[in-house]
Amino acid sequence: MESSNTDKAHTVEFLKEKGFTKNRTQNVFRRFESIEESHVRDNWNYLKSMGIQEKKLPHIVSKCPRILTLSLDNKLLSKLMPTVHCLETLGSKPRDVAAAIAKFPSTLVHSVEDKLWSSVTALRQFSEILDFLEDCGLDQDGIIGRILVKHPFIIGYSFERRLSPTTGFLKSIGLSELDLKKTIAVLVTEYPPVLIRSIKNCMEPRIRFLVGVMGRDISEIVEYPQYFRH
Repeated sequence: MESSNTDKAHTVEFLKEKGFTKNRTQNVFRRFESIEESHVRDNWNYLKSMGIQEKKLPHIVSKCPRILTLSLDNKLLSKLMPTVHCLETLGSKPRDVAAAIAKFPSTLVHSVEDKLWSSVTALRQFSEILDFLEDCGLDQDGIIGRILVKHPFIIGYSFERRLSPTTGFLKSIGLSELDLKKTIAVLVTEYPPVLIRSIKNCMEPRIRFLVGVMGRDISEIVEYPQYFRH
């Protein structure tokens, strides 16, 4: 017990030195009572080595405190590396990968939570998403890598339950077959979150309003895909 209390005290002091507020530190220990100081230091340094600015780490770790509890050699790398590897193989530079994680910290949650994918399953999921984006016509000039770096949360969504039905809906709303692939590519390029918008609660009501109330042509969503944002 004394050893555990000492380890906790050292961890608290370490987090304080790194800019953690009292509330953030309490939140970490509220969710994970037992955290080894060595894991905290090793994982902190690993995240820095990825190019993440140290001043941003308190925010990232606060969003995903689980990362402090994993041993670097046995668990963290095997869970986190599929995400990092995917972004890197898409032509993303190390600083872009770091920026993606800093911008959307829950990317780490998708990677380290035990209830989610194993490494093999994660890579299979990435493959499905890449094939899907290529099928939409996004297969030139490294655009897929740029989309996933800017909007990494797309990686965390199910292809079958979210991404595929969304494109199916876009195909069903009256766009000409000739321009369909081009249209979807433009929509996704200009506003990637369109891929994960709720069909029932977001896309269908907005389409009805655009056509039925405003009397506009359905093709106008291609000119202004951010319409789905509002």
